[in-house]
Amino acid sequence: MARPYSLDLREPAVARVQAGESVRFVAKVLNISPPSGVKWAQCFKATGSAAPLRDGACGVKGWRPRRPTATGRQ
Repeated sequence: MARPYSLDLREPAVARVQAGESVRFVAKVLNISPPSGVKWAQCFKATGSAAPLRDGACGVKGWRPRRPTATGRQ
């Protein structure tokens, strides 16, 4: 599994979304996927931090990273 993005990227992205910029615009400017921006903003809203947990999840109930299936696809 790939490593989570660093806080050096997560914190500015969350700050810009919290300031009112659209997630799609922030994602384009910072070269991240829009779903990542949405998840980071949700994590910040739920926990007060954009930091990932050890497994890459953020502590939002019901959200977990996808695991490979038996065929190796995600």
